[in-house]
Amino acid sequence: MYQPNYYTLSFMMRSAHSTRTGEAPIYARITVSGQRAEFNINRNVDPENWNTAKGMSKGRSKRDIELNKYLESIRVEKAREFDPFGHAGFDPTGIIRLTP
Repeated sequence: MYQPNYYTLSFMMRSAHSTRTGEAPIYARITVSGQRAEFNINRNVDPENWNTAKGMSKGRSKRDIELNKYLESIRVEKAREFDPFGHAGFDPTGIIRLTP
């Protein structure tokens, strides 16, 4: 079914591009109306701490928690860009209401 304003955002780890320290880069994939685009978010993660199903780190360290906050900030930013109702200043998480 074609929906012109429909988009998905997912994060994935690319273990084939691992660094010397064994960490893998994280990529974001955005699909809008069937067109895909991927980009590197310039963050790395230990493959053992990555939850593929959730698209986030499952570690409890300060670094992993900061990574998850960064991923969530990207989700919120992209949700604002692709907001089908054009609610400028609306936080899609429903927690914070911003002033326009």
